Amino acid sequence: MRLPSVVVRGVPVAIAGAVLLGGCEGLNPEVEPQPIEAGQSVIRFEHEKFDPERAEYLLHHDPRSANDVYFAQFVGNAAFATLAALKTGPSHVIEERSVDSRVGRLLRDEELTWGESGRAESGMGIVPYRMFRIADQAVSCVGFSQSLGESSDDRGRKSDLVFGYFCQSDTRPMSAETATDLISKVSLVNRR
Repeated sequence: MRLPSVVVRGVPVAIAGAVLLGGCEGLNPEVEPQPIEAGQSVIRFEHEKFDPERAEYLLHHDPRSANDVYFAQFVGNAAFATLAALKTGPSHVIEERSVDSRVGRLLRDEELTWGESGRAESGMGIVPYRMFRIADQAVSCVGFSQSLGESSDDRGRKSDLVFGYFCQSDTRPMSAETATDLISKVSLVNRR
């Protein structure tokens, strides 16, 4: 199984920061994301399908906007995931976008076929998700996106965002039960 843009011959490599930054607006692409330890990340995820020892974390801090983007990549037995969390600076808010748009930007070099949509209950609220497949790969995937925090303007836009995707080796579509189980295991810690 091949991880899109981040694994070569089945061996995890550093998270591709430039590709991942395509999923978040309001960031300065000239600032390089820095590797961080798991405890320094706001992203928390534990699931029996994924090995926490193989997880990789990055932080992109943009001093100009005061936005922080945390990335995490998880690899498991015939499964992989990429998660991102955007914590905006005081003058930024999150533009609402579809799951397809957020996840599609993370996987912008891949041809995606979108499937059914749904919602999962989690500690982050009711999280919208959408099933998808990556062309020419025997994987089934689910992507999700959830804005968080207090509404910071009159259009109801939020200050934080978490989004990402999970994929597993399988020629059959991922079940809604599996998708909701994976999404329910994602949480954020409040850190600035």
